[in-house]
Parts: sequence; C-alpha cells; structure tokens
Amino acid sequence: MRLSMNRVGPLLKGFMLLSIGLILALTIVPLLRLQQLSALYDTNRNVVEPLVADLAEVRYDFVQIQQFMTDTAATGNADSLKEAAKARDDALARLDDIARLAPPLRDDSQALASAARHLYDTGIRMAAAYQQSREAGNAIMQAPDGFDAQTSASDQRLQALREKIVTEARDSGAKQLNALDMTRYGLILLCLISLAVVIIASWGLYRSIFRQLGCEPVTARKLTQSIADGDFTHTIKTGASSENSLLTALVNMQSRWRDILSRLNQQAQVLQRVSVDVGAHAHSLSGNSRQQTLATDAIASATEQLSVAIDTMLDATRKVEESGESALQGEASIRSVVNLVTHAATTVGQAADEIQQLDEKIVEIDHIVQLIRDVADQTNLLALNAAIEAARAGESGRGFAVVADEVRKLAERTATATESINRVTIDVTGLTRQAVRSIHDGAEQVQSTVSDANQALAIMSDVRQDADTARSELGRILAALSETRTGALDIARRVEQVASMTANNHQATENLASTTDTLNATVEALEQTVAIFRLPASHT
Repeated sequence: MRLSMNRVGPLLKGFMLLSIGLILALTIVPLLRLQQLSALYDTNRNVVEPLVADLAEVRYDFVQIQQFMTDTAATGNADSLKEAAKARDDALARLDDIARLAPPLRDDSQALASAARHLYDTGIRMAAAYQQSREAGNAIMQAPDGFDAQTSASDQRLQALREKIVTEARDSGAKQLNALDMTRYGLILLCLISLAVVIIASWGLYRSIFRQLGCEPVTARKLTQSIADGDFTHTIKTGASSENSLLTALVNMQSRWRDILSRLNQQAQVLQRVSVDVGAHAHSLSGNSRQQTLATDAIASATEQLSVAIDTMLDATRKVEESGESALQGEASIRSVVNLVTHAATTVGQAADEIQQLDEKIVEIDHIVQLIRDVADQTNLLALNAAIEAARAGESGRGFAVVADEVRKLAERTATATESINRVTIDVTGLTRQAVRSIHDGAEQVQSTVSDANQALAIMSDVRQDADTARSELGRILAALSETRTGALDIARRVEQVASMTANNHQATENLASTTDTLNATVEALEQTVAIFRLPASHT
C-alpha cells in the first residue's frame, strides 16, 4: 500500500478509471431508465391506445347491428341487412385485434365475438318473423334470449371489457409515472454519490502528490533549474514531513554533485601537472626516434639499390637463356616447315597425275560423242528416206511418215546435244592442260623451296648448338647472382624490420605527444566546464 501511495502514476490511473466509471454510471443508468420509460410509452402507444380505439369501434359496430337489424325488421330493406353484416364483420375483426394486442382479454373478446354472431343471427330470425306477422316478430324480440336480451348482454360485456381496458391504461400510466420518479431520484442519488467520491478522491490525490513533491511545484522547479544552470550555492531546508519526497531527493542530489564537482576540480589540477611532464618527455623521445628513422631509411635505400642491380643482371641472364630456347624452337619450326613443303610437293605431283588421267578420259568422251554424232546423222538419213517412202505410199503411209518425222526430230536433237557436249569437252580439255602446266610449274617451285628450307635447317642447327654452349655458361653466372641477390634481400628485410620498428617507435612517441597535447586541452576544457558550476566557499 505504501508503494502504491508513493507512485503518482497508479493514483492518476485509478482516479481516471474512477472518473470514467462515474461518467459511465451517470450515462448508463439514465439510459436504462429512459429505455424502460420508452418501453412503457411504446406499450401505451402500441397497445393501450389501440385497445381503447378498437373498443370504441366495437361499441359502434354493435349499435350499428342493432339499428340496421331493427330497420330491416320494420321495413324489410335488404340494404340494411347488408350494412348489419358489414358491421358484424368489422366488430369481429376489431375483437380479434383486441385479443392479439392483449392476450389476457382473449376470452372476453371471444365472448363478444360469439355475442355479435348470435345477435346477428337473432336479428335475421326476427326480421323474417316480422315479415310473417308483428306478433311473431315481437315474440322473438322480447323473448328471454331474444334480440333485446342479447343487446343488453352485449352492452354489459362491452362495459366490462371497457373497465378492464381502462384499468390497463391507468396501470400503464402509473408505471410510467413511477419509472419517471425512480429515474429522477436515481439520478439525484447517483450525482450526490459521484460528487462525494470525486471530492474524496481529489483530496486524497492532492495529499499524495504534495507528499511526494515535498513542496510546491514552483519551489521544486526553481531548485531543478538552479541545478541545471550549475548553481549549487542555494541551500534548502527540508522538514520531517518531506522525507522520501522529490524535494529531499533534489537536495541530496545537490549535495552529492557538490562533492563530485569538488573532487573533480582537484583531480583536474593534478592531471594537468602530470600531462605537462609526460608531454615534455614525449616530445624529446619523438626527436630521437625521428633521427633513428632517417638513418635506417638511408641503409634500406642503399640495400634496395643493390638488390635492383642484381635483379637487372638476373633479367639479362634470363633473356639470354630465353634466346637459346627460341633458337631451339626456331629449329623445330623450320623442320616442321620442311616436312610440310615436302608433303605439298608430293600432293602437287599426285594432282598433276590425276589431271592427266582426266584429260585422257575427256579424249575418250570425244570419241564417244563423235560416234553418237555419226549415229544421229545416219538416223536422220534413214528418217528422210522413210519420209520419202511414206510420201510415195500415199494415204496408207501417213502414220509411218509421222513416225519418220519424229525420228528425224530426235536425231536433230541428238546432234545438237552432241555438239554442246563437244564444245564443253573442248573447254575442259583446254582448262585441264593449262592446270597441268601450272601444277608442273608449282612443283618446281616447291622443290626449290624444300632445298632452301633444308639449308635454313642446317644453319639453325649450328645456331642451336652455340646457344646450348652459352646457356651452360650463363647457368653458372645465374646461380652466383641468385646467391648474391638472396643475401642482399635478407639484409634489406632485416633493415626494413629495423626501420619498421623505428617508425613504430617514432609513431608511438608522436601519438604520445599528441595524446598529451589532447590531454592538456581536455584538462583545460574540464577546468572550464567545472568553472561553470558555482560551489559554496567550503567546497572550493
């Protein structure tokens, strides 16, 4: 309970929930009462008022039945009988409506409906009797259960039903007034309770908040603002009632900050003196490291130049070795060219032989074409002779003349084709003979090229042998240079290690000097920051 009273949040939430609950109560209760009043009003409007109206109409319908049946009995008018039937039907419909609206009145409604039917039936019999004689009609009218007696009984039932409906209307009105009074008194009571609860809760909330603040909010705000401005010179007294309050916490915070700032000021002064001494030593060490770095860089530069010279000699030696390898590759390339040229010469000779054979075949084709030309000429002569004989034969040789003409045409086409073949063979013969001459010339050139390539191969073999001798000598030189370069690289690597260590030491001293400078600046900034806070004389 003490924990909840020392926290403003739960109190405010509780007060807010209480206020919401009261507002809901002030809203829901009147709504419920108004809903009840609305239900009573709807009952009065939808049930009681229609009941009263239907009852009045039923009374009117019964009177109409009496009047129209009496008029029918006296005059025999059929229209009056129809009006009486209509009045009866209207009465029955309204009685059914009354039974529907008020189920407790169903028996009375059914009794009145039966009375309306019985009264109408009695009126029919009375009208028929009056048509026979006046005495017969009066007998039915004045009988104990006759027309007049039924009319009186119906009036009594209507009066009884009216009293019940009036009682229902009176009870409905009383319920409405009672509900209205209950709503009024309930609202008054609920408002009084809400007012009392709000007053009590507000007073409790005020006491709780003031107890937690320990002072007026203005006082707490001024003290907080003075702390924020760095003014710790103000002294505030707290009472016993403000224990565990915001004011007490602010006073304690002010006291602790006074102690912290006082110690911080003292430590800043000590730190400034130490940083000045460290800075002086760091700058001296940085100068010595710089000189050592320069000397190490000079040694490393000389060693690097030696290594570069050795690398240059090694590259020259490798190039000479690569030249020997190139000579070996050149010899292999020339040998391959000689083989290819020799193969080409062989291939050219074979091509010349094959073209010569082709020329011989073309000569044979010429003979065959000449033979075909001779056959075509003979066929043409035979066809001409056949045509002459067919002409001599007259009409009987006409078919043979047609065949002879076709044979002649075939012989002419054959002669034409052989002439074309002859021209083609003459052209092919000329081309083949020209190709043979070209191939023979190429073969001679290829043989000359083979001779030159063999001479180049012999020269390249001599060059390769000289290159092998030079490579063996250069191999020994390369081994000696490699050993020298390895020693130079080892010296350079060790010098670089020394230079790197020297550079690291120099960088460390530079960083130390920079750090001390930064530390001095930080101490000065810290002193300026602490100087913003105003402390009492006892804490300076």
